[in-house]
Amino acid sequence: MGFSSGLLGYLLFINLITLGAILLDKAAAKAHGSRISELTIFFLSLIGGVWGTIAGMFLFRHKTRKADFQAVVFLIMLLNLAFLYRLLASDEVYY
Repeated sequence: MGFSSGLLGYLLFINLITLGAILLDKAAAKAHGSRISELTIFFLSLIGGVWGTIAGMFLFRHKTRKADFQAVVFLIMLLNLAFLYRLLASDEVYY
């Protein structure tokens, strides 16, 4: 397995985990149950799951009215894009 396929597998995995966390938090919000903290969602987003967060926000209509939450997710998305660009554009990476 090459570097890029390993990275793709990791990103798929972490985004599915993050999407599941958003779904569980939405269900808990509806049931007035124990919620997943925003810090946990931000952490999952920061380590690569930002696309799962964005998908969950739109698919489940979760946290779409919280401008502060959206701003942090947007910044994390920019960080993720910059990191991926730097990682994939590096001359030191061997496929």
